[in-house]
Amino acid sequence: MKNRLKNAPRLELTPLIDIIFILLIFFAVSSTFIIQKEGITINLPSATTSKQNVKGMILSIDKNNIIKFDKNIILLENLSYQIIQVMTKTPNVNILLKAHKETPYSTIIHVIDAIRLGGCSNITLETKLKSLSKR
Repeated sequence: MKNRLKNAPRLELTPLIDIIFILLIFFAVSSTFIIQKEGITINLPSATTSKQNVKGMILSIDKNNIIKFDKNIILLENLSYQIIQVMTKTPNVNILLKAHKETPYSTIIHVIDAIRLGGCSNITLETKLKSLSKR
């Protein structure tokens, strides 16, 4: 009887806990890469080489030069501060700049400058894909 108890299989919990912990870390880290947020609807300029489905935080400028960041209207003077706050939470964030096609070039430059002053250099200018048949 004593031999039978000594040779009985044992369930080790340590490797199971390690695997569960690794899976938890994997899902926590991989879920942070899904940051796609919707901005306002804007009539974007078109480009033949436009890339679609780029991930990041959306900063929109409509035709009336109203700036929206993360669905909130923001003044240009406060944009750098907002970018600093975002950069402290997610240092490698990509900012998707969606500007209406009638937005003045100077406004776009001022917005890009404010983003860079906030510490973000990952800026993508969003465009819509131009079809090749319309040349």
